[in-house]
Formats: sequence, structure tokens, C-alpha cells
Amino acid sequence: MTRGGHYATALALAGAALLPHGLAFALGAAAGADAPDYLEVPLFDALGRRRSLIAHRTWTHYWPFWAALAAFAVISMPWAAGSALVAFGYALAGLLHLGMDILTPMGIPLRWPPVGRRTSLRVYNTGSLREVAIIGLVWGAAGCLVLVASAVMWLFAWL
Repeated sequence: MTRGGHYATALALAGAALLPHGLAFALGAAAGADAPDYLEVPLFDALGRRRSLIAHRTWTHYWPFWAALAAFAVISMPWAAGSALVAFGYALAGLLHLGMDILTPMGIPLRWPPVGRRTSLRVYNTGSLREVAIIGLVWGAAGCLVLVASAVMWLFAWL
């Protein structure tokens, strides 16, 4: 998936900014949209070609690291709500990034060690109309979740 596609899907999470304390979550999601790619630490050789300190779609695309960050953020919310919400948004956007990348032919690593073999569901090629449709589905799902969460919060406010 392209960088723009990753930001478009993470932007769907920004709808959570409408919820109480959702701005911190949305800021984390915006920062985490392309995190698995920029954490590879891009370097450039003498000819200006892009290289990475960490090989593409290896360590930074390994889902247990992102799941652990999300779990840590949830556990730490009672003590550090603001920063935990930022970290949770960052981790969920990173997991969404991986979810979108596993749908491409290049795939992501699912097993240890996260180098070598990758798993792909081969749903769409980057830049295809299928990719746009999947982004639309992510937006629809995120919108539904925000509406449900808003309704639940409104309901509990009246009880």
C-alpha cells in the first residue's frame, strides 16, 4: 500500500476525535499511520537511492510488537490517560497498517523470526481500484464504530 493509502486508512480512526478524549487518540493514530515504514530508518546511498537500516517489511512489520504496545497502552491508561491514548492510537494505526499490508502481494511476516517468509492474502495490488474500495470499507467500519461509541456514551450520560 502507498503512504497515502496508509494515511487515508488511519484518518478513518481520526473520527474518534469526536469522542471524549478522542483527540489524543487521533493524534497518536496520525503519527502511527506510516510508523512501520518510517521506523525502518531510511538511509540514502551516494547515488541518492533509498535504503533502510532495517529491511522493509521485517522487524517493523511484525504484529506482536504492535499488539504489545497496544496492550501496554491499555494497561497504563489508569495512570497516564493522555499519553496512553496517544500510544493506543499509535499502536492501532500501526496494526491497521499491517492489516492493509497483508492484503498486498508482498505481505507481512507472521512467524518468528520476522525475516524471510511473509504471508499475503493477495486481495489487491497497490494503487488498484480494489485498494480504494478497501479504504472505503475501513472508513465505513470506523464510522460505524464511532457512531456506536457515541450512542453508548450518550446513553450512559443519561443514566
